[in-house]
Amino acid sequence: MRALRPDQTEALDNLRTAIANNDRHIVMQAPTGYGKTVLSAALVDGARRKNKKVLFCVPAISLIDQTVEMFASQGVTDVGVIQQNHHQTDGCMPVQVASIQTLQKREMPACDVVVIDEVHRWFEPYGKWMRDPAQWLHKPVIGLSATPWHKILGVLFTKLIKASTTQELIDKGLLSDIKKGNCPSACRTSNWSLISSRRGSSRAAADLHCVLPSIALTPRNCKSSSRLAV
Repeated sequence: MRALRPDQTEALDNLRTAIANNDRHIVMQAPTGYGKTVLSAALVDGARRKNKKVLFCVPAISLIDQTVEMFASQGVTDVGVIQQNHHQTDGCMPVQVASIQTLQKREMPACDVVVIDEVHRWFEPYGKWMRDPAQWLHKPVIGLSATPWHKILGVLFTKLIKASTTQELIDKGLLSDIKKGNCPSACRTSNWSLISSRRGSSRAAADLHCVLPSIALTPRNCKSSSRLAV
């Protein structure tokens, strides 16, 4: 497993301390580029070392294979998938990965710890299970998010742990600083395309409701070499 940075180790220690202090429902906030992938794997690996069963929930079926591959890349291989006709379906595995779409149609698997990825993408069944003594009320439920602004989170979660901020990552050289540039007036707003400077993945403009240094804007059909990082 990839070694954690000191700030990631501190975030994980803060999480463990919160659980030890009887905080059961916790949101871990970390900005884009922090390394939530590595942190998630370390969290699950730590639970496994204590012989705990983990349920890892994702907000879409399309994220199942990506999540399983992420765990495998970090050395977490005892993973089963709750999904029809999936080649890794195995209810005996101590780590179960499921989408909310599938989970709400199935019997809840036995687990000791629940991790909800992208918890800001809220679904009503989460609240139902978190209030149910027979389901998640007394279990550690950890929500991961860069933007935990949904109002229901303040009702159902009792603790917020801020792992880092965008500025802290910039100061440590882990993210590029914000740079401003000019573009010829011929380049109109409708011609902008979003390009991730870190992973090459496209993102919808609607998701850019806060400033993310890892996203660069480059105008289509613009001969100028100037770029805007926002």
